[in-house]
Amino acid sequence: DNKLYKQELQKISYLLEEIAAIPSLNHSLKDVLQVRANEFRDTVNTTPFQSGDVHWIQSESPLDELIGFYEDYHSPFNLTAILEQIIGVKDEKYEKLTDGLRNMIPAAEDRLAQLLGSDYSKRDFKFLPTVICINSVGFADNRCEYVGIAMNLPNVTPYGRGDLTKKVILLNNVAAREKYVSRPMAEPLMDPEQFRQLSSEGMLLATISHEIVHGLGPTLGYDTPHGKMSDALKEYSSLLEEAKADLYGIT
Repeated sequence: DNKLYKQELQKISYLLEEIAAIPSLNHSLKDVLQVRANEFRDTVNTTPFQSGDVHWIQSESPLDELIGFYEDYHSPFNLTAILEQIIGVKDEKYEKLTDGLRNMIPAAEDRLAQLLGSDYSKRDFKFLPTVICINSVGFADNRCEYVGIAMNLPNVTPYGRGDLTKKVILLNNVAAREKYVSRPMAEPLMDPEQFRQLSSEGMLLATISHEIVHGLGPTLGYDTPHGKMSDALKEYSSLLEEAKADLYGIT
């Protein structure tokens, strides 16, 4: 509720406008910052952030600035969101790789529709989701113990446009998790021959595939006889959505 945090959000708005006023700043990024600043001042609308999400998704700036309210996986029944901010520099080399995987989305959706049968309404991907790869230089939310490696946003309804999403892969966070978390955990558990095949490149491909799959099949906003998918699955909705992305992304 913006009214509860009016003073804090006003401070954020002023800071965003200061940055947007820098003369040399990319015009696309200026638009993102200014729209977000105005939204943070909005104490009338309960969800005033849809326009800012659309501007962020369509931004062509080489510097990506994500700031807004997004889903908190630890929230009971997914009823709350948290304020996140990520600043990162886009990596064109890896974005060419993601383009190849992104173009596989329609075929992957067709295969899912075959497996799920006639009760499933297949999605028509008129607009493929935006996928960017960045090296993050700033990362902040209220979970100091957690550093994400990728995200599929926006994921708090209602959306500004239901056909627009943006998937962000944080390259340096992926490399750090592979080196300092995944590899030390895997070494005592895996067969030595398999362990030698582990690589940050492989983990990156798995991460990109995972994020792309989030938009396939029955998503949490899918209509079921019991309401939205998230309502039908209740507290298991996020868990099952992540499991779907892991399993289908690997295959």
